[in-house]
Amino acid sequence: MSAVSHRGVVLSASGTTVTVRFETASACGACAAKTNCTFVDNAGREIEAPCKAGQFQAGQPVNIIISESQGYTAILLGYVLPFVWLVATLAAVYALTGSETVGGIAALASLAPYYTLVWLLRRRLTKRFEFRIKEVAAE
Repeated sequence: MSAVSHRGVVLSASGTTVTVRFETASACGACAAKTNCTFVDNAGREIEAPCKAGQFQAGQPVNIIISESQGYTAILLGYVLPFVWLVATLAAVYALTGSETVGGIAALASLAPYYTLVWLLRRRLTKRFEFRIKEVAAE
């Protein structure tokens, strides 16, 4: 089974849960002008994952691992389905009204119920995605 791995740092560990912060790098991460660019998305993300009690300590470097299929599922739920819904709504409303403005506003507004539903189902979705945390080998 293939897996996707990111390097992160343990923020906190309590009981059998660890909170890890990792940096996401955009596609232009290797660009020489990235320090002067305002479009670079290097936002930090935090996740919680199960672990054995006492296995990790704050500040410890770790690898966050998720299966490739779970990564594809996350992309589907977060990007593909909303995009398809947006385009379908735009096309339907434009066909009905003949107005691009109304179609565009309706398409954007139609995303609110989708993301509200995702937010309401967040606990169920959290159970579906399993992050594993592994210690970084000493270099």
